[in-house]
Amino acid sequence: ETGPRKWQREVLVEIRDHLSNPETRHTPCQIAISSGHDVGKSALVSWITNWALSTFEGARGTITANTKTQLDTKTQPEISKWFRLAINADWWDVNVTSVKTIEDQLRDEWRIDLVPWSEDNPAAAAGLHNKNKRLLIIFDEASEIPLVIFETAEGVTLDENTEIIFLIAGNPTINFGPFFDAVFGPNRHRWKIHVIDSRDVEGTNKKKLKEWEEDNGEDSDFF
Repeated sequence: ETGPRKWQREVLVEIRDHLSNPETRHTPCQIAISSGHDVGKSALVSWITNWALSTFEGARGTITANTKTQLDTKTQPEISKWFRLAINADWWDVNVTSVKTIEDQLRDEWRIDLVPWSEDNPAAAAGLHNKNKRLLIIFDEASEIPLVIFETAEGVTLDENTEIIFLIAGNPTINFGPFFDAVFGPNRHRWKIHVIDSRDVEGTNKKKLKEWEEDNGEDSDFF
């Protein structure tokens, strides 16, 4: 590949511009991505995770997904791949539940944790703060993550003088809930919105997408 896809570049530029502006740098950069399949969401999440850790000593973050299976079999392997391919791969200890610096004295504070959410124990998503540094929060396949988890996560975005990136992404499988409200509903003015059509993205199978459209109809739930 010659580089990121067009829509991926747009998201990366948004983060750059948000942090480059003194008026917005220390306010949460909230990005919501709704898309079809195979557009490169997991790759983008991996790049942002690597960049967030690599360019700010002591950066911290948490990544969760709609299920533990999604986190363990889709999100984490993609993150692991891109950290392995990075020019600074030798900086990091990458495992199933976290990415940490190899510097012994900083391992507890310079890290990203992959944490399954629990509606029965939302407090498990709380408590992550990183005042005066950088904080990354990512929800993968966010459409099926319930309101209580969103509300708990938003509680950690209050640190002042902190670079905070809150990114939620997923297929829009449910037409209600906090992800839907962020992308299409009453809260969309609080987010930088990206609605990505697989038919418009470089590298997707346009022939198969056309077959699905013909067989199911453009307005079908499946399509």
